[in-house]
Amino acid sequence: MSSDITPLKIYSLRDLEYRIGFNRQLLRQTAATAGHYYRPFPKKGPKPRMIDNPVSILKEIQGRIQERLLSDISLPDHMHGGVTSRSPITNASQHVQATVVVTLDIRKFFPSVTNKHIFHVWRNVLDCSPTIARLLTQLTTFERHLPQGSPTSTTLANIVLAESDQKIKSLCKEQDIVYTRFVDDLIFSGESSRSIINSVVRILKKAGFRVPHAKMRVMGPRKRHQITGIVVNGKIAVPREKRANIRAAIRSLESLKDPGRQTLSIIGRIGFVRQVNPRSAESLHRLLERTKEKSP
Repeated sequence: MSSDITPLKIYSLRDLEYRIGFNRQLLRQTAATAGHYYRPFPKKGPKPRMIDNPVSILKEIQGRIQERLLSDISLPDHMHGGVTSRSPITNASQHVQATVVVTLDIRKFFPSVTNKHIFHVWRNVLDCSPTIARLLTQLTTFERHLPQGSPTSTTLANIVLAESDQKIKSLCKEQDIVYTRFVDDLIFSGESSRSIINSVVRILKKAGFRVPHAKMRVMGPRKRHQITGIVVNGKIAVPREKRANIRAAIRSLESLKDPGRQTLSIIGRIGFVRQVNPRSAESLHRLLERTKEKSP
């Protein structure tokens, strides 16, 4: 059991019913037919992937499991993805002005988290009875893996990796390396960061995960250190090209007949910039307002 994770200790169906507010009959029926409550779709972008997309009563149940069981679990400080009050910014901030930064990205992470991993979390890490662990595993997995797009998946993914994290953190402590993780992105900073790559890959492989060479980056003193979309060489900053892309998206609004959806997307992107570089965000916001005035 991971010492960093506080167990839930759910031993009976009555206790589970009380905690999440659904009766056992509904939970069992939904678990038995859980596969029917998914509508997968492909997500485009820099990292194309399949979103499993739970719907209907299953999504409601998963939302309740996340809200009433998983969200109150205190996760270790090195985890930043999917954790309340932590973000890509808090993650990147841990590595500002490091001489060497190494990042590793687990290949096809969510599909690689199996129902056996999840049963182990519910049964052994969160200390639920076998009956409860089986039921919760059925409700939070899809086709024998962790469904990407489920309300419960990011927290469960963090807990799945917690035991590997313990071993990785021990290695880092020995060599004065700073370690953080943003879901399936592992970040190391410090002069000795290169030296532990092979050991980390072995730890992850033993847990059932792969890190291809293409998913590794070693950023030395003369390279730009970019972590979860943020540059950390001197102080945290949004990359120049990302700001340029936002400006280009703003200017493209003038040619759109219905720019509403695009505008909302841009506002969200500017919001991210504001958390890192408020002055840059203000400049982008002014450009957006001027462009909106020109639009038909």
